[in-house]
Amino acid sequence: MVSDFATAGDLSSWCNVAEPLSCIELESAFQPLAIQVCKAVRDLHNLGVVHRDLSPENILLCETISTSCQSPTAGLNVKIIDFAMASCQRWDNDSVPGKLRYLAPEVHTAREESDGFLRDAFAVGVILFSMITRVFPWKSTQPGKCTSFQLFERHGLRVILQGRNDSNESRMSEPLVCLLEGLLNIDPSKRLTLGECAFGSNRRSVWDEAWIQEGPDAAN
Repeated sequence: MVSDFATAGDLSSWCNVAEPLSCIELESAFQPLAIQVCKAVRDLHNLGVVHRDLSPENILLCETISTSCQSPTAGLNVKIIDFAMASCQRWDNDSVPGKLRYLAPEVHTAREESDGFLRDAFAVGVILFSMITRVFPWKSTQPGKCTSFQLFERHGLRVILQGRNDSNESRMSEPLVCLLEGLLNIDPSKRLTLGECAFGSNRRSVWDEAWIQEGPDAAN
């Protein structure tokens, strides 16, 4: 596929060709794109659209200006594509399509209707984790299908991170860990929102988190 709107490819290919950086350096470089992704999905939700298939391959990057800035993400704009699985129905209890590693766990277990806005938020959490660590946290969120996800369910995200934090170069900042814990919360009632109007001001959102507000360098 050739597209005038994807002059820098998609988020997945950008990550694969980006020069090697330590985890903290990559956090700083990726933060502007992460904020754009959160804003884009929030804006979709405010229009009443649930994407239901968010992944790095469905997030395109467009170079808007030439820049001499050293940041690898400077001048890049995010564009979300592929609305084949999107829905204007926020709440449902149907079997939701999508890639298994990005599906919120309530999709597989809930007997009642689940919130599509919060399912998309979970997918955003998986995207942020995989882009900054360059590995996926798990292969599937289906019950009994992935030992990594079972470990996460029982002991939380920090246990998974401990398995890969073998040096300072691979350690996430504490603000980013807190952001990911919020987005990937197993309980959708406690999961961070993306700041949608529908939740009002009483529900904590990604915009309350230090990593989004200040960046990883401010906490180190």
